[in-house]
Amino acid sequence: MKRHKFEFKTSKSTGRAVMEFRETGELYSISVTFKHKGKYFNKDQMKALLSTLPITLSEVANNTRFKVKKLADPKEDLDTTTAKKVATWTKLYKNKFQVAYKMTPKEIGQLKGIQATSEEIEAYLNSSEWNMKAKTVTEFCRGEVLNTIRRLIAQGVSTNNRFLDYYDASFESELKMSEMKEYWKHLRSLGFRVVMDSGKKK
Repeated sequence: MKRHKFEFKTSKSTGRAVMEFRETGELYSISVTFKHKGKYFNKDQMKALLSTLPITLSEVANNTRFKVKKLADPKEDLDTTTAKKVATWTKLYKNKFQVAYKMTPKEIGQLKGIQATSEEIEAYLNSSEWNMKAKTVTEFCRGEVLNTIRRLIAQGVSTNNRFLDYYDASFESELKMSEMKEYWKHLRSLGFRVVMDSGKKK
């Protein structure tokens, strides 16, 4: 369930109090990190603090002691573009892995900050590229991952290739023998050739 969330700060102390309220107005949770002269509040200071903080949603607007910042509002709907990306991701993820994807507010913000098509999301979820294994929104939104997906789509290359398009000894050392042979085969298909130097492959 979505909740109202606010941050409270004061010039007299460092840190903050973060409070969540149910949509019906009741206090749901509170987290306090206020410090005075570098030390967290003691019992008496905490009692004094709690007596000045609002304990219901309706009291927040009447607050005069703290600088208040709204962190979340359940009534603020996602913009259409972001909502579409969220819906596309959750649908394709469920179809692919047969489990629901629990998206965090942070991930929703990440999707909001990028341009991405349903084709790119589907290509990422279906890919077996070595740097696309996590299958998370955070990984998908990384610039290098998005650029790779777009390049492969533009070139008509399958995103199911899990190998690098160049030789990397450290990457090779992590592969099983069967995977290593497939890696060599993949490199040969790109025009690479094995060169031996003192019995070692270069």
